[in-house]
Amino acid sequence: MENIGWDAFLAFLQERLKQKLPGLPAQLRMAPKGRKSSLPSNYALQSAKKAGVLILLYPKDGLPHLVLMKRVTYPGVHSGQISFPGGKLEAADKDLKDAAFRETWEEIGVAENSLQYLGALSPSYIPPSKFYVETYLAASSAVPNFKKDDREVDHIIEVPLNLLQKPETVKSKVMKGSSGWQIEAPYFQVFEHEVWGATAMMLAELLALLEEG
Repeated sequence: MENIGWDAFLAFLQERLKQKLPGLPAQLRMAPKGRKSSLPSNYALQSAKKAGVLILLYPKDGLPHLVLMKRVTYPGVHSGQISFPGGKLEAADKDLKDAAFRETWEEIGVAENSLQYLGALSPSYIPPSKFYVETYLAASSAVPNFKKDDREVDHIIEVPLNLLQKPETVKSKVMKGSSGWQIEAPYFQVFEHEVWGATAMMLAELLALLEEG
C-alpha cells in the first residue's frame, strides 16, 4: 500500500470494508498464548461491559498513519498500556460508535465532524476486563491537531501503517499484567512501545483487510 496516494488508499479500504471481514481468525494472529479461538456465549456478551474504539487514519509524509495512545498509570487492568482512543459506553451515548467518537474527542481532541466515517471491523472480547468492544474506522484528510487529556493519556503515538506491515515488527515475549499475572503474547514493536493484547488483535484484522489478493 506504500505506492498509492491517499485517495486511492481510502477507496481501497472502503471497498474492502464492504466485503467479508477477516474476523476472529485474523485477530488471533496476535492473540496471547492460550486465548480462546471463539467469542464467549451470547449470554456472556450481553452481560459484558461495552466499549467502542476508533482507528483514526490520516496521511503524513506521503504515507497512511494511524494514532495510538499510551494510557496513564492507574489502578486498573489496562494501566499504562497502548490502545486506540475509545472507551466505555455511557448513558448519553446513542451506541458504541457514538462512544468511540466521543472518547476520541475527550482523549485526543479530535472531533467527529472533522472525520470521515469509513466502517467497522469485527467485534472483540477482552477477557481480563470482561469488555465487549466494537472497533470503528475514520479518516482525516490531514494530520489532526491532537490535544491529549493528561488525566487519561500519557502520550500520543503516530504510527506509519507500513511499519506495522513489516514482518520484523512482530515479536513475542512474556507480558506482565498490572496485578502480577504473566502470559506469553505476540506484540508489535512500535518504536519504543510494545503493542499487544486486544489492540494488537484489532491491528491484525486491519492489516489482514489491507492484504491484496
